[in-house]
Amino acid sequence: ALRMSLPLSASAGAAIVLAGMGALTLLQPARPLLPDLTLQTLQGRSVALASLRGQPLVVNLWATWCPPCRRELPLLIQAAQQQTGARIVLVNEGEAAPRVAAYLQRERLTDPGVLLDPGNRLLSLYQSPGLPTTLFIRADGTVQRVHIGELSTATLQQGIAALRK
Repeated sequence: ALRMSLPLSASAGAAIVLAGMGALTLLQPARPLLPDLTLQTLQGRSVALASLRGQPLVVNLWATWCPPCRRELPLLIQAAQQQTGARIVLVNEGEAAPRVAAYLQRERLTDPGVLLDPGNRLLSLYQSPGLPTTLFIRADGTVQRVHIGELSTATLQQGIAALRK
């Protein structure tokens, strides 16, 4: 009797675990939409994030004091210039325009239209534990993937390719 009940118990346990996993999936919050925030460029021009919907986006949250951010910035600027199939949006978190502009000039990096988020609103909204944080956003504005940490060329290319599917 014990031999017969053991497989039955294991099957019942597996069913409970699988059902529990399904419940966890259902309870996960939906990926948030790109928020309706207005940020400023280094030149003081206002840009509403909602106006960027309609095309795939790669939104990178960064700061000049962050070593991995500084290492990946040339890769992102190059991708922005190469029309990679997604618009690359660089959002500086928590710093003033003069500091960001001075950093770009000192490093001889072209300003691809950096946006400023002095209140760290995006970092807070997406509950990121740190910088850099990269959001891969579908054309409809939903966040498909969040990458925490330094991006490699391969990770960036894979993220952009997934946005096109």
